[in-house]
Amino acid sequence: MKYLINNFYKTAFALIVSLGFNGLPAFAQESPTPVRLNSDNMAGIDLTSVPNIYADILTDGEMHIRVATLFDGDEIDVSIFESTGDGTTTHRNLPFRFEEFVYVLSGKLILTEPNGTKHEFSPGQSVVVPIGYTGEWSMEGTYRELVVTMNGNAGFRD
Repeated sequence: MKYLINNFYKTAFALIVSLGFNGLPAFAQESPTPVRLNSDNMAGIDLTSVPNIYADILTDGEMHIRVATLFDGDEIDVSIFESTGDGTTTHRNLPFRFEEFVYVLSGKLILTEPNGTKHEFSPGQSVVVPIGYTGEWSMEGTYRELVVTMNGNAGFRD
């Protein structure tokens, strides 16, 4: 009899542990799934026009901006940013406040350091812009990028 009671308690304990705190068996909890990035957005299709929030740092050309959010996660944001008008912005008085990974999809990106050193990036190339960057950021042609930032830090997001 003592064996049956001990076995009952062990079984009951195992069942309670497997149910977890939410009342569902642990094996029934859903795990996150991979998120496929929207290839139409990456190709510049169905992007949303937004006001140019960079007007105060625009030093040359124009910027007509369109964007799409591909993933808005707990840790990172993945977005498409597109600009036409061959705009150049300066970050000399407004250093980058966060790190940004950029993968160029179309057009050309030219980053110019304060000492004049230029770095050019064409489609298929990528760059990480570190916190504190103070150079110029030029975009030529229909410039489109896939950009990854820490959640909520993309410059064109609210």
